[in-house]
Amino acid sequence: MVSVAGGFLVPFKTKGTITLFNTSGDTMKGPYEITTGHSDHDWFYHRVKWVDMNGDGAKDAVTCRAKTSVFGGSSGQLVWYEHPTLFRDNFLYPWTVHVIGEDSDTFFDITSLSSPDGMLPCIITTGYFSNKLKIYWTTGSNWSNLDMVHSRIIDSSIGHVFDVQVADLNDDGRVDLLVTANGISQTGLYIYEIPTDFRTGTFTRHVLKSDFHSHNILPGGGAPGSAQIIRSSTTSVGKPMILLSGDDDSRAYLFSPVNTSSSDWSYRMDIFLDMHSGTIGGIAYSDVDNDGFPELFVPAYSSNSVYVYTFKQ
Repeated sequence: MVSVAGGFLVPFKTKGTITLFNTSGDTMKGPYEITTGHSDHDWFYHRVKWVDMNGDGAKDAVTCRAKTSVFGGSSGQLVWYEHPTLFRDNFLYPWTVHVIGEDSDTFFDITSLSSPDGMLPCIITTGYFSNKLKIYWTTGSNWSNLDMVHSRIIDSSIGHVFDVQVADLNDDGRVDLLVTANGISQTGLYIYEIPTDFRTGTFTRHVLKSDFHSHNILPGGGAPGSAQIIRSSTTSVGKPMILLSGDDDSRAYLFSPVNTSSSDWSYRMDIFLDMHSGTIGGIAYSDVDNDGFPELFVPAYSSNSVYVYTFKQ
């Protein structure tokens, strides 16, 4: 099954949907839209993750959604669409939407974090319009009881918070947050250390780079885009490297840690693609030819091209 999140903030693209395609057979079936409510089409969607949110044994669709108007107003929500218990896997049956919280409009990641009260399910969200990096958690057995769901703002000072990934960036055995802020003036690639008690402690922020320059200064333009960790084919431990899409600065980056110390947050930055204009989309990687080395797929929207690199180190 493949899920497709659609819509965008530019004019005439703001009506979004989430659709599914069944790829399990010889012939692809679909699309099946699960955002069937009329009001759901007022939003646009970026990412979908599949988690059993209510403990009924079926995976539900978790997403963030946003909407904006020509008059400048905007809003965002963290939501999940409930996999129907009746006629399960009949994708023509309506999926019910559940709103968890506001001000979360673009990307997110799902994890469980340790606390003095044990491991707690968490969702970390970004707010491009709200400028808020947030964390949600539940003290219940699942996410269906909103009385057991809590949230706090991690940071609201870095501008348009764009993407987040949960990963151990400094090889100390504890996960961190890899975060990007997309914009014209406030831009950045950051790592946040998660405190012992994420519910009350301070998230320590480390700046890897903060002076990205977008070639597009129109509404919706900005840099950088999404970041993600990557490892070489021969290394599964230690500090990972970071792949970064420059978005409207027209570049693709690789950030490499300069040493193995868990207390040193210094990185070497390499630009491995510079289009000089246009937009670089999210970078994907996979070892598609089974030679032991992953291929990097870098979409250059404006030139209608995809650049492919083999990552060897």
